[in-house]
Amino acid sequence: MTEQEIQECIADFASAAKNAVETGFDGADVHGANGYLIDQFLHDQCNKRTDQWGGSIENKSWFWFKVSKAVSAAIVSTALKDESVAIAFGRYFLSTPDLTLRLANSLPYNKDDRSTSYKDKSQGVYIDSPLTEEWKADVGVKEDK
Repeated sequence: MTEQEIQECIADFASAAKNAVETGFDGADVHGANGYLIDQFLHDQCNKRTDQWGGSIENKSWFWFKVSKAVSAAIVSTALKDESVAIAFGRYFLSTPDLTLRLANSLPYNKDDRSTSYKDKSQGVYIDSPLTEEWKADVGVKEDK
């Protein structure tokens, strides 16, 4: 994609979100997983760019951030009432069950290990992911000794 095509694509995401809200939808879902365009920008296997959209994870994430910002602005400016904008973290929520606390407190996420995401009855499944001490204290979790 050229720089112009990337900018047009970002604008298309925003336009689609605006159109959805104008026609009565509550919001818009920007799908960024499973090989869709946003996912392609994030992965080394697909993103071989050497410009501002490739290389470091920060650069690769820039497309997602730009799309998210454009879609959020389009929805908020289109909606008649002030609404919150939600962003979902599917993969990281699986590996980091206390993700909301970590986001609120700028704590690091658990490493995402896709091989454990949907195992059945085995060790190392995503539900075994470690929780922060802050979360345990907040909900009153007592450790077995």
